[in-house]
Amino acid sequence: MDQAWFEMEELRKKSIDSAVWVPLRWIGTIALTGSVGRLGFRQEFIDLAALAVPHAQATSAKSLSWEDVNLRSPHRGGTVNGQYVPADEFRDDQTQVSGVWPVLVQQGNGQTPPEWHLHQDLVITLGLKREGDIWVAIDEGYIEVARLRREQDRPILLEIRAEHFKDYLCARKMGLLVSSYHSREEITEDATHILWPTAPAYEEAGPNYLWEGWRREIHEGGMPFGSSFAAIRLGRADSSEEDIPTISSGDENITCETQAGHHSGRKLVRVEGRLWKKDWVSPSSQSQRVGGDDVSPSVSFLTDNKGTRETCDSLTGGGRWLWFKPGIIMCPASAGNGEGVLPLR
Repeated sequence: MDQAWFEMEELRKKSIDSAVWVPLRWIGTIALTGSVGRLGFRQEFIDLAALAVPHAQATSAKSLSWEDVNLRSPHRGGTVNGQYVPADEFRDDQTQVSGVWPVLVQQGNGQTPPEWHLHQDLVITLGLKREGDIWVAIDEGYIEVARLRREQDRPILLEIRAEHFKDYLCARKMGLLVSSYHSREEITEDATHILWPTAPAYEEAGPNYLWEGWRREIHEGGMPFGSSFAAIRLGRADSSEEDIPTISSGDENITCETQAGHHSGRKLVRVEGRLWKKDWVSPSSQSQRVGGDDVSPSVSFLTDNKGTRETCDSLTGGGRWLWFKPGIIMCPASAGNGEGVLPLR
């Protein structure tokens, strides 16, 4: 791959705040070819988590590191300093930032994969109904508002429609901190086309991201080129007759075997780009769905022979002739006269 692929310029510039769908949690391999440590191996990986934070704490929240907000943070209630902290809450003692996880992860085990839950307050407040791995707005024509994607029965991506989510954030006076890690890696025989000024690592930083580029020589299989290894095996020369034998440093029956060597295999080059990024998703200026805010009408009417246009706000309380093309609009029965037709007044 060329140098630009590792540098991820398009991801550095991309703003989640302007996206139609906002990722709330995402982990997985986007593209994978070849075998790890072998010639031709190529992998792209993403690790993303989101935290809803009161807008008053936005400045402090943006100072949180990727280690503070990432997928390794377990979602489980517990006691901290004698005080119970619910599973959906986030607290950072250093910055005094408190927040809410919009997606909660229920850990599985070796046999059962983890399960991701869209926060119940978000689901109930927006009037969503879960159908399989999608959530639909039952009062808005069953449009898809949130969706979960899986691979091999494991959840990898949960995203939500920005229009609805920003309405919810506005009502709660919150913003969303999205913390992500993105990596692209390839193993090749020749990396002379990678022209980063320093090796093995090169670094660039922006206002909301840190990017690193790495070129490292390895043995085929993945071990650093020229590296060595050592192994130690401890055992006993006799068979102890005790049910629970003890081992001490002065025990003459303890045996120790060591083995050392050097890794071998042809020399390859691992090229890798790493990007840590923080995005801030702002709420809507008004919350029509959740907060019941009045929204200025966008439809206007001709009210005189000079072409004056007025909205329903300015027409309230008066009588005018309106010039318009009549028509019938199908709508839910609850919004009209009970027959699914919106009456014209």
